[in-house]
Amino acid sequence: MGLNYSEWDRAVNLPLGATVELGRGVSIRPMFDGDRGHLMLNYFTEQYGVSLMYVWFERLGLSCAVGF
Repeated sequence: MGLNYSEWDRAVNLPLGATVELGRGVSIRPMFDGDRGHLMLNYFTEQYGVSLMYVWFERLGLSCAVGF
């Protein structure tokens, strides 16, 4: 949980979320950005991560991360 300022909405909001570990690097994270909800399915290792996002329960997205 945190507090942030959204330049998009020009408002202060209170985002929050929780990660539920499913095992073997897989987790699910329901989130609320202070306005609408999101859902993320994540797979992370020590070197990389991939997240499938369902943003505002309307659009699909993909996020990739690499560490070195």
